[in-house]
Amino acid sequence: MTHSKQHGAEIFHMLIHELLKEMQSQLNAVSQTPKLDAELLLMHSLQKSRAYLYAYTEASVTDEQFSQLEEILHRRLQGEPIAYIVGYQEFWSLPIEITRDTLIPRPETEHLIEWTLHNLPKKEKLHMADLGTGSGAIALALAKERPYWKITATEKSIQAIMVAQRNAKRLKLSNIEFYLNESLQWCTGLPHSNYAAIISNPPYLAEDDPKISEFVLRYEPYSALIAKQKGLAELIKIIIEAKHYLLPNGWLILEHGYHQANDVQDLMRRENYHEIQTYCDLAGHQRLTVGRKL
Repeated sequence: MTHSKQHGAEIFHMLIHELLKEMQSQLNAVSQTPKLDAELLLMHSLQKSRAYLYAYTEASVTDEQFSQLEEILHRRLQGEPIAYIVGYQEFWSLPIEITRDTLIPRPETEHLIEWTLHNLPKKEKLHMADLGTGSGAIALALAKERPYWKITATEKSIQAIMVAQRNAKRLKLSNIEFYLNESLQWCTGLPHSNYAAIISNPPYLAEDDPKISEFVLRYEPYSALIAKQKGLAELIKIIIEAKHYLLPNGWLILEHGYHQANDVQDLMRRENYHEIQTYCDLAGHQRLTVGRKL
């Protein structure tokens, strides 16, 4: 890909539709969604919508735009997740700002939102907690769907909690309170002990998990991914602690690894939760387990 000059202005010689085709071809090697990646990178460089890309397929780009595009395409070809490059990830139809201090919200985590909205009373003013909020994705989605719920979101990383606060402000969601919790315990950062539900997507990957992508380990925050005891250490802490912060019949709602459902269920039974159920994600993996405090 090279530059040319036309009428005194430096303009890249490829048109938008040609750029998209060329980028998609290069991205085939590193991405399962090369077309989408090419669109997102070009939208980011041009600061334009997807509709613009397809309405102005014969438009060209300036030298400055091309230079930025070249830089971010190189980053993507090196394996950097596209969400970190463009600075946001869509979650529950919300544009969530993310940085290297936060995990990238995954589609499977939306199952926590779906279950919670479906199973908790729709019109009651409930108090909820989101442990390890990261970018705030879970708390933000619940706050958007249930503006009369009051949500407490905790996080041990000051950098991550600042991202979450920015997201809440930009999305104009005022029914979330954020608390920094630098303790090794998960629930000590909670200001109350009367929650109708406690939700968490904690670290649950084992260090030697063969399914972890090298790019995930290279780019995403290690402490938000990896847990000791074969990935169960933080799940164990939450299951033990949460019952002291839930109302009677309050729900504990946990995301976990594809192979951890039996262990999580056993731990919940040991701690006297009841109505324990595990649910699968869209890929058919056991991903979400819930239990109710007696």
